[in-house]
Amino acid sequence: MTQVSLIVSTRNRAEQLKACLTYVAAIQTSLSWEVILVDNNSNDNTQDIIADFIQAQPALTIRSLVCTQVGGANGHNMAVREAQSDIFSFVDDDCYVSPSHIDDVAAIFSDPEIQFAGGGIILHDETDDRLTTNYETNAVPFAPRKFIEAGYVQGANLMFRKKPFMELGGFDPLFGAGGTFSGADSELANRFSKGGFKGGFIRHPHGRKPGTTQKLVNFYDYGMGAILMKNIDMTTHGLHCAIRIVREIAFSILKKRDITRARQIIRGARHYHSRRAK
Repeated sequence: MTQVSLIVSTRNRAEQLKACLTYVAAIQTSLSWEVILVDNNSNDNTQDIIADFIQAQPALTIRSLVCTQVGGANGHNMAVREAQSDIFSFVDDDCYVSPSHIDDVAAIFSDPEIQFAGGGIILHDETDDRLTTNYETNAVPFAPRKFIEAGYVQGANLMFRKKPFMELGGFDPLFGAGGTFSGADSELANRFSKGGFKGGFIRHPHGRKPGTTQKLVNFYDYGMGAILMKNIDMTTHGLHCAIRIVREIAFSILKKRDITRARQIIRGARHYHSRRAK
């Protein structure tokens, strides 16, 4: 029986994928595992990179999928439907897993209460952009029914059990790459938390170079506003979301700080509310 499925979804990033797969090939474990590669409708040489990897790794169980519905959520959901294991790990196509990654994932889920896990992303190269890193080392930072702030759970390093994932409907295509809002990872993790599930933690290197940092921060804040609005209700988790929006506005006004973050969160919340009302 396959114990862990490692999922990599990619679109038009053939060179990054090639480097990522070099590290996937170096994974060492005695466990039964599989690799699921999802080409999210690329028009570069991604298929050549995938074909070369499959040919070079005859000992690995590798499945190649093509998702014609553009959007990271669609590709990820397709991969989970095809996964042969109960536990799956998502890794971004520009990340480098450690040789112990599969064993690390299995160790986290050896606790039957753990239903999802996020984790840190540490720099492979110190010249990389620290914006999307997370150096937390707490073993179990995600208590049930608590709101999970942006950045603590990232799609570059994200794991779930299949049963609750399917029950919760998987990733929401409105969020994530190719969607309207950022934060598909945080949005789904918060649905797990809201459902009373406990989360674990793992970490690995990420290779993202410095770029348009403020633009990316604004996009993340906009997505966080949508996540907060989606989760507002009369549950403890939902009330935390409402308080979070009010607190962000109050802090910006009372402390006379830059209100860009508050503005982006409010814009994202309003946009999501208008989409839901249609």
